[in-house]
Amino acid sequence: MKEKLVHSDQHYDSNMSDVFFKVLNIKKPYYFLNVGSRLNEEKTGKINNKRIKKIILKEKPNNILIYGYPYTILTGAIIG
Repeated sequence: MKEKLVHSDQHYDSNMSDVFFKVLNIKKPYYFLNVGSRLNEEKTGKINNKRIKKIILKEKPNNILIYGYPYTILTGAIIG
């Protein structure tokens, strides 16, 4: 199984994002959604939806594992 990590990039500060990749020894994300700090409705409906959908259509994964920020999880579960 090949894994391609997608990062919502909501927490773009090094102390809220990069530190987890370093401490937990997680490889760098393959895709960044560049969500940043926006209204929750924008994150779910407009940004995550379009960006996650494009990745899923491109990659055509057999399985999807979603974890992290609730709005990213919700959007991924709806699309996936």
